[in-house]
Amino acid sequence: MTKLLVAHPDLITARSRSNHRATLLHYVAANGVDDELQKSPKNAAEIARILIEAGAEIDALAETYGGGTNQTTLCLLVSSIHPAAAGVQPALVQVLCYAGAAVNGVADDGAPLGTALLFSYRKSVDMLARCGARIDNLLFAAGTGDLAKVQSFLHTDGRLRPEGMYHGSHLPSPADEKSQVDLAFGLACYHLRIEVIRFLLEMGVDVNARSDIFGSSQTGLYWATHGFHTEEEERPVVAFLQSQGATS
Repeated sequence: MTKLLVAHPDLITARSRSNHRATLLHYVAANGVDDELQKSPKNAAEIARILIEAGAEIDALAETYGGGTNQTTLCLLVSSIHPAAAGVQPALVQVLCYAGAAVNGVADDGAPLGTALLFSYRKSVDMLARCGARIDNLLFAAGTGDLAKVQSFLHTDGRLRPEGMYHGSHLPSPADEKSQVDLAFGLACYHLRIEVIRFLLEMGVDVNARSDIFGSSQTGLYWATHGFHTEEEERPVVAFLQSQGATS
């Protein structure tokens, strides 16, 4: 591939003739492009590195899903099942972020982290946090398992502090404080953050509080069993929730 790029350097900035107008780097995300090319080989991170070193524009925007500031390789990557299922998504996140991708989104709105939280790609959520993604609201703190920040966003009686409110568009953003706290609990369950779950219950959150993360109002127990993780990973969280009276 390196030889091909040396022989044809124009390929690195070329755009697909399809409506999505993707670059080669976008194809690494395996999302929103031609169905037959949505694949994630085991060496996907190395492919991304080669493309970046050859001069790929790391935050170029495609016209996938109607275009917009979320259509960078990084945002498309953390909402794609193919690299997640292949086990290469976190490594790709690291390559992109280390190479200078906008870890908080090109609009500085937290798009990559919000997107990864919405799609339940916990390992990529963790990698984004390690790469410096801003955790500046209760929902992001709960979903990433940052207990200290969760605590800082709540009053001692469990009420949400104003600075902890989420006002973004990448996750649901209920307008009232209680609904945001309930949603934080749902996200903690969705991402199996047991210490945050335990703390929020201590703060008075109903173990059967319902929240709408992905188009359906469900309990934390439901969300704990519907994320992108294995039954073995879910088991201790499910057992704890059930011990506290959780139902789905």
